[in-house]
Amino acid sequence: MLYLTKMVPVEKLKSKFAYGILLHGIKLPPISESKILKKIQKENVNWPQAYTLINHSTLDTYARIFHFKCSHNILYLNERLFKLGLADSPKCSFCKIKNEDIFHLFYECTFSKKLWRQIKFHFREIDFPEITPESVFLGFYLIDNSLVNIVNIIFKITLYKARHKGKCYINQIISKLLSIRQIEENITMHDPRKRNYNLRKWENCPESLLSVT
Repeated sequence: MLYLTKMVPVEKLKSKFAYGILLHGIKLPPISESKILKKIQKENVNWPQAYTLINHSTLDTYARIFHFKCSHNILYLNERLFKLGLADSPKCSFCKIKNEDIFHLFYECTFSKKLWRQIKFHFREIDFPEITPESVFLGFYLIDNSLVNIVNIIFKITLYKARHKGKCYINQIISKLLSIRQIEENITMHDPRKRNYNLRKWENCPESLLSVT
């Protein structure tokens, strides 16, 4: 809705229109922000930078949507699905010990911790950081490395999609990365500026690291 695009006489200013203008000026942060801050035990976060992180990391639409769900705490996992009657148990699909929410699945779970260690070892030349409570929801938004952040989001997506099997392997993550790389190459093929940016992102990831064995 557009407001004040032209002068409106007071006698023609309806209460509904005035109320709309009033509401338009009120900006409240999403409730998810306070919940995430409480979960990661921080007082503040650079939310604009955290929200736009994925836009600078990948052109993949699904990855962007997935990051949005994590950063707004609206990724539905077993804990919430069980309450809705859509899951047989609220427990984690992998460790079967604690309830499965974003924080547990991508940070606490012993299975996901082990898988991330495998990723760190496989990509040891790139020096991947440890997963933190903050990165679970927002990614590594303070690290200026698009490759690190795309690997992190693919790690989370692959875990999420493998939940129904209760198993997830590093080869699945590498295979998805290969697919993303090809997609981005195709998208940027006819745009020199975007193509150069994309090539710089992947140049630190040798072909040998993306081989599926």
